[in-house]
Amino acid sequence: MARPIGSLGKVGCILKDAILASFEAVGGAKYLEQVARTDPRTYCSLISKVIPKPSPFGQKEAQEVAVLSDSDLQRRVAAMIQSGDLATSTVDSWQAIDAEEVGVKR
Repeated sequence: MARPIGSLGKVGCILKDAILASFEAVGGAKYLEQVARTDPRTYCSLISKVIPKPSPFGQKEAQEVAVLSDSDLQRRVAAMIQSGDLATSTVDSWQAIDAEEVGVKR
């Protein structure tokens, strides 16, 4: 049985634990404060990578998408591509949907 999308495997868990341990070893939050003051470019780069991006949809649209079936989502994406609202270069067939943000009804 496969792991759920987004879950960490054994190596991912070990790496995550190592990163957290090294973060604590260099001072944790105090270290980040020091980096923010002495190297703001690096600090901002890090923050931009770890803070979740806001949804391009409003709350109402996000709730509406959350209850769509896979086929409904596929039809909407196809319609957006056909109307020109979504460029095909932005759609990768290998991308997974973040299950924490979107629940899919089957």
